[in-house]
Amino acid sequence: MSCTCRLGCLDLQARGARTLPRLLKTVLFCAVTLATTPVAQADETHARFGVYLFGIKLGEYRLAGEQNARSYATASRFATTGIVAAVADVRFAFNAQGRVQGGRLRPGQYREDMNTGRDARETTLAFPAAGGQVDPATALFLAMRDRPLTESCAVDLRIFDGKRVMRLSAHETGRGDSTLTCAGRLQRISGYSAEEMAESTGFSVSVTLASSGGLWRVQTMKAGTIHGTVSVRRR
Repeated sequence: MSCTCRLGCLDLQARGARTLPRLLKTVLFCAVTLATTPVAQADETHARFGVYLFGIKLGEYRLAGEQNARSYATASRFATTGIVAAVADVRFAFNAQGRVQGGRLRPGQYREDMNTGRDARETTLAFPAAGGQVDPATALFLAMRDRPLTESCAVDLRIFDGKRVMRLSAHETGRGDSTLTCAGRLQRISGYSAEEMAESTGFSVSVTLASSGGLWRVQTMKAGTIHGTVSVRRR
């Protein structure tokens, strides 16, 4: 099987198993543009998204989360699909649980399972009670969940995955009766190699939400990467 020229810059056949995990994690971390002000109480969240590069579907991302006044738990799953899965069968899962304090989510335990088709690995983290960082699973839950129309998207947040730290800053760029748009930047802070920092020190992000049933629901997210613009679309 050969890839079209539209996928040439990604070079999936030669580097897919190495490149896709980094690319996809970057894209999903970019989604924390929406990890905003204190979280309103909700019972459950279930959502499904398609992830695309150059209009070609890379895979599907699924989110589930449960929250009450004291605690929360969330799980995220991603898997490549179609022609991309045939070249690079990448799957990963994020799970987290923690406390709800002052309306904010405070991570306690985080687990990441990654399978690139060539190797598999597991990462487990315990977050301190007074820490100021969040894990990727908590960030993704904050990003992709449905939220009240009163919430904004202004944020200054740090994400730690056990090795690297990223800083996300974002602000509203437009608000109407039926749509909310946000823009921000994900900045690499620490844990990256000199080669990775030479490639890029950060990425721009834009997100569009639509109102439905009295809630803002994420519809699309676009993120710049070293491979091109990736989009995440609600299904």
